[in-house]
Amino acid sequence: MLSSKADIDHVLNQLANKSVLIRVDFNVPIKEGKVENATRIQGAIPTIMKILELNPQNVALMSHMGRPDGKRFENASLKIIVLKLEELLGTEVNFVNDCAGSEATQVANARNGQINLLENLRFHVQEDGKGDDAIEAEIKADMRVLRKLERKYLPWEIFMQMRAHSSMVGIDHKLEWLVI
Repeated sequence: MLSSKADIDHVLNQLANKSVLIRVDFNVPIKEGKVENATRIQGAIPTIMKILELNPQNVALMSHMGRPDGKRFENASLKIIVLKLEELLGTEVNFVNDCAGSEATQVANARNGQINLLENLRFHVQEDGKGDDAIEAEIKADMRVLRKLERKYLPWEIFMQMRAHSSMVGIDHKLEWLVI
């Protein structure tokens, strides 16, 4: 646990010129295809802005929304929140239509501080391991993609750090964790 502003600044300064993967909590209520309450998104904005000030190579944001149990459906897509996120950040956000696979791994090649929002982690049953098709080996394998994405991992939401989801506990120590 960090005990002072100097400690936090030291951790954040490690993100300069790096690729950064941030696990945020964008599980927000949606009504008629629009964000009904943006409090959780707003809560992540200061951290994202601070990281952008450090000129990272790129920033990838990952989150879950709802409980789709490995099934894709429009109302659980994080694409819904892109406009709100762009409004709050004042910059363009690139939406990545998956959080695993080749499209997601291309995020690691983005440069110039590009912000990428990965698709809902829970569209893969491996994320929370509760779907009918969840298999322990698949949960571990799913994290290989996340390890390819970035070198620095920031689990932003403290409550997310306590969840036994593969995006939290499946990431091995080859990916450098930065916990604030």
